[in-house]
Amino acid sequence: MKKLTGTLALSLLLAACGQQAASPTDPYAAEYAAHPSQPWTSSALSALSLTPGTNTLGYEKPTYASSGWGPIEVNRSNGGRQQLDGNPLTIGGQVYAKGYGVHSTSELRYSLAGAGATCTSFTATVGIDDEVGTKGSVVFEVWADGVKLADSGVVRGSDGPKTLTADLTGKSNLRLVVTDAGDGNFYDHADWVNPTISCQALTQPHLTLDTASLELYHLHGTALKAHLTGFPAGPVSLRLVYRVSPTYPNLTVSPLDLQTPLVAGNGDAQLQLFATRLTAGDPHPQYDLLEQDYTVVASQNGRDLAHAPLHVTEKPLKLTATLSGLPAVVPNGTLVDAVLSMTVDPPVQAPIADLGLADDELHNMVAENLGEAYGDGRVTKRHVRFYAQAPGPEMPVARAEFRIQGFLPGGTDLYNRFGAYFTRIGVSINVTF
Repeated sequence: MKKLTGTLALSLLLAACGQQAASPTDPYAAEYAAHPSQPWTSSALSALSLTPGTNTLGYEKPTYASSGWGPIEVNRSNGGRQQLDGNPLTIGGQVYAKGYGVHSTSELRYSLAGAGATCTSFTATVGIDDEVGTKGSVVFEVWADGVKLADSGVVRGSDGPKTLTADLTGKSNLRLVVTDAGDGNFYDHADWVNPTISCQALTQPHLTLDTASLELYHLHGTALKAHLTGFPAGPVSLRLVYRVSPTYPNLTVSPLDLQTPLVAGNGDAQLQLFATRLTAGDPHPQYDLLEQDYTVVASQNGRDLAHAPLHVTEKPLKLTATLSGLPAVVPNGTLVDAVLSMTVDPPVQAPIADLGLADDELHNMVAENLGEAYGDGRVTKRHVRFYAQAPGPEMPVARAEFRIQGFLPGGTDLYNRFGAYFTRIGVSINVTF
């Protein structure tokens, strides 16, 4: 970081508002602090890039500066209305070589853009300059990105120096504000002493995954290990970006959820993925796998910093339907009770909701769903009733094929012919005439 010469540093901030220098006969010279006028502002300033290490703001250019009375002074107290009319910075009898002398209400703004660096903290010694004795009262405030990070509380002329610190991790701009503490700005000569910003070297953020592809079952999760390096200090947000597959162009909702949206920062992180839905949008559901490409994106403060590809193969659950309790033979036209069971492999978190039989493909048998479905995530059951009606003595069998309806956890519809689960079961009952 290049240090500015005294002349250049003063020309940086201290172009006053064109007033003539005060003379001994000037009526304001002896009581300048009692006149809350002559505010000074400069917004024609440009920012330097901060570098790794300690950056002393006495050498850094603010992007904006204002003072309630006279120009902001570098390495001296506010003094009066004129440039270079202040005294050595002094708080509580201690003299300081570096800093700014301002008058409330005052503001200094800085860009935290770094040249290969990211800023982490701010510190300064603050107080009212001894040149006004025990008079004056102010509040020193540190703001970043529109959020107040720290304030000194009310500081009076009778107080000694205070240390003010703030965490700047992930911030992009800094404001150093001095207010009049709500009682006017008389004698409010405030000093920012040795204001510094600490920055650390910025390496290129990098995200790697322990695998570039994985398999998991629908409605099941899996762990994925990620390794993060080079990120600024602080938490890192993660998200999945879904790329529409040309195989399934109608699949517009990602079937995979990343259940670890935030990790602590650099190092190893254990991510949890969960397959929430399985819908191909394909009118021919005879497939075994649903493969999709994703990108895991890492970001901080709304900025995407690194990413890694991930190919996921989602496997449908294996569903097996059975009927139990059917008699070997019944009189024609008899009502027959049975139990419909649906086994899910691997098991899911909850039973199949509204499990039952939907309709008769051959239109010669009627089914009725009785009561409510019950069971667990492995086996769901429901009582059903059939009306066993055969075509005639020449064909003494009541036969039909039913679709099985119901909803897996998360809402996957078994009855949806455009999904992976288009489940049927055949029923055959011998009858006598």
